[in-house]
Amino acid sequence: MQRSKAPEDTKGWEDERKNLRPERPILVMITPTTIKQVYKMGQSLSNILTHVIFSTKNREPFLHDLIQLRLYGYIRMMCKDRESPLIQIGGIADHIHLLVNLSRKYSMSQFVNEIKSNSSKWIKTIDNDLQNFAWQSGYGAFSVGQLEYEKVIKYIAEQKEHHKTISFQEEYLRFLKTYGMNYDEKYLWE
Repeated sequence: MQRSKAPEDTKGWEDERKNLRPERPILVMITPTTIKQVYKMGQSLSNILTHVIFSTKNREPFLHDLIQLRLYGYIRMMCKDRESPLIQIGGIADHIHLLVNLSRKYSMSQFVNEIKSNSSKWIKTIDNDLQNFAWQSGYGAFSVGQLEYEKVIKYIAEQKEHHKTISFQEEYLRFLKTYGMNYDEKYLWE
């Protein structure tokens, strides 16, 4: 049995492989009939639509209409600064709802904590009657699919009308049940 010489057998293949090599391959798989190349993804993209809900501490009705308008503008600016566009905001005197497209650069807890912390500090500077203002320590964050997107925008926009018939606590418990969230009610309210 005669063995072929390796350099002669592989020389043509080496030239072929150089022509097929992409600039940034991470894996080359060779099969009997094809050569498949998998490239490193050059861009990271996300579309994380989230409905965020949080209340004032002890559901104190601090957020009257004029404060709401100013607060919503401030929160919109903070979301923009965090590359997390605010799609809709609304609420009543004791809580707010945000529909946000969360940036891939932030975890949900980091994002919400920054929004709550900065807005709480800001609110205290705009009116002496708001020196005791605080948000509750927790929040709810619920994923929103593309098919639900328009319904959530409408739901948030109609908060004042909606809360003529339902309390914040009833609304929040309904969200938790709808999304199958495990919770202990003794830790929900402060």
